[in-house]
Amino acid sequence: MLDLPNNNNHISSHRPVWRGINTGKFFIGLLILIVGICYLGESFGLTTINVGYIFQHFWSILLIFLGLSMLSRASRLMTVLGLLITAVVLIGLFYIATNDSAFPELKRLENIEVVALPGVTKAHIRIDSQAAALKIAGDPSLTIPNDFTTADRLLTGTFQSAEMNLKTTSNLTEQTQNILLNTRDQSGQFGWQYFGKNIGNFSLKLTEKWPVELEINSAAADINLDLADVLVTLVVIKSSASNIMINLGNLEPKIVINIQSKASVVTLRVPTDVGVDLKFSTSISSKTLPDFVLVSDGRYESRNFKQVKKRAFITLDSPVTNLDIIWK
Repeated sequence: MLDLPNNNNHISSHRPVWRGINTGKFFIGLLILIVGICYLGESFGLTTINVGYIFQHFWSILLIFLGLSMLSRASRLMTVLGLLITAVVLIGLFYIATNDSAFPELKRLENIEVVALPGVTKAHIRIDSQAAALKIAGDPSLTIPNDFTTADRLLTGTFQSAEMNLKTTSNLTEQTQNILLNTRDQSGQFGWQYFGKNIGNFSLKLTEKWPVELEINSAAADINLDLADVLVTLVVIKSSASNIMINLGNLEPKIVINIQSKASVVTLRVPTDVGVDLKFSTSISSKTLPDFVLVSDGRYESRNFKQVKKRAFITLDSPVTNLDIIWK
């Protein structure tokens, strides 16, 4: 007897089989896309979402979607349930990241104000921090007493961070007011604070009344010092910054700048009536210095150095990739 083909088996083999949607993989792919957009937006200053902080406190959500990736293909019901959970979680994370009332420490902002102590004639300001960005400028309003005190203010500003607390100390030694801005990681978890770019941002205003010495010990990616209206006499930078911009004025007859950094780009804006002495302890890839003459090995002087009365002595003790000097 001949065996006839089973038409039922033939038909069933061509039926579409429900394979479901892997919501776990869908979420992870979507999450990577969102994180990339957040970092891109932060690079252009369009968003300040602290992605690192969200991962630090909500990493367990990944376990939920790992489980969903294993169950979502089981049935249509599990797929629909997985998509609903995905939508709820994404809406919750969006609310946390954009709403100031939800986890306000995400956008925690500390105000900084240091009042001049009696007898002060000079200020030494030191910043010890792992802040991601540091911006300093002069402010003429600091020489005008505010509504709460009759004393002048040496320094004001803000510090923004979700991972670090700021400690400010001030004391007077021989008419020099020593100010220390020190930050420390409050999470107690090594490494998380470096995941998000926005780990800490300083924005400071300095007095224009007294001479200032500035010492920066920071891993800031960007350091922007607008010192055109500040009586600055000394600037020391120890940092792994990728970009350092210093805008000088001509208020003091002498300013000393020492940069110890692995910065890729250093930009100096110098008034035309200020002479510059440049000293390199290591070679740099870009030594296009048309307005300078070689004095000795690794040392250059601007062509106006001998004729002017105000001078800046700058030492680059670092493997700087590019140095750009702009006369203004």
